[in-house]
Amino acid sequence: MLPHDYHVQVATSADHLRAAYTLRIEVFGDEFGYGSVPLVLVRTSDGVVLGAMRVLPFPVPSLPETIYDVHTDPLPGQGRSPEAMAAYLVAHQQTGPDSTLSGVKLGRIALRADVRRRGLGRAFLAEAERWLCATLAPACTPAHDRVRIQLTAQSVSRGFYETMGYQATSGEIRLLNQPHIWYAKTQSLSCVMPPTEYRTEIACSDERLRAAYLLRQTVFTDEQGYDGDRDLDHWDDTAVHVVLVRASDDAVVGVLRILPYPLPAHDEQFYSRQVLKDGPLPGRHRTESEVQATFLRAQVAQPGTHLVYSGAKVGRIAIHSSLRG
Repeated sequence: MLPHDYHVQVATSADHLRAAYTLRIEVFGDEFGYGSVPLVLVRTSDGVVLGAMRVLPFPVPSLPETIYDVHTDPLPGQGRSPEAMAAYLVAHQQTGPDSTLSGVKLGRIALRADVRRRGLGRAFLAEAERWLCATLAPACTPAHDRVRIQLTAQSVSRGFYETMGYQATSGEIRLLNQPHIWYAKTQSLSCVMPPTEYRTEIACSDERLRAAYLLRQTVFTDEQGYDGDRDLDHWDDTAVHVVLVRASDDAVVGVLRILPYPLPAHDEQFYSRQVLKDGPLPGRHRTESEVQATFLRAQVAQPGTHLVYSGAKVGRIAIHSSLRG
């Protein structure tokens, strides 16, 4: 999940395209190809482009290998709308023997050096996959409801892509004088959430926390019969409440409670549901960065490794009754 101050979009303006090309040239050295869809990771608060990724239809169209720089005018790909680029990807789809759409080839992820090692690369890739599935949904039929996503990764990055569900489809090959491996992943198109209809965020304000607690009580107490006085416990002081928000009316329609693991010591103290009316609400007055810091401090390395951490315990998902099924 992307932090709330970031979003992914198709680069269409000259400023965003130039920023994307500049970043890719800084990271990778050269830039070429006119037939791609440029996705950018943007910091919402100031509009700065922090990441870039190309998306090409697969099989990759035969195009002249023209090298360009950020001073090219007009910039390659400039003047295309997001709708035109989406139609371009859909028009190039082919159906394989297993009825899977041929999909796309993802380019390498370019992230600015000062924002690496924050999980933004994984979040950027996940958002790109979601955008792709929503874009190719018009080509989906009951018989063709899966898409293949392919990429070439440097061998040193294999762990990153394997944790994202990609599987190697080749041995090591040499590309641009570096060892690479082909990876692929098959994604379902049958249940695509429109990317602009809902969003996820961490509940920090009183309004969001109250909506999250009310939805949990509605689902787990009123509908499923749990003890109403035991819905809020002292874990809520340290838990993260990830909420699903409907964009049209800003309503909280889903909530998921996440706790650091090992779980904090529990003293069996419970909040009465009256706190939803009178307060103060458990977990209030914490910023998103403070929530993240709490999780980091709670992490314990697994024996024999410094790379696998104790992680989190994910609670039950509460979804508004109108959105189930």
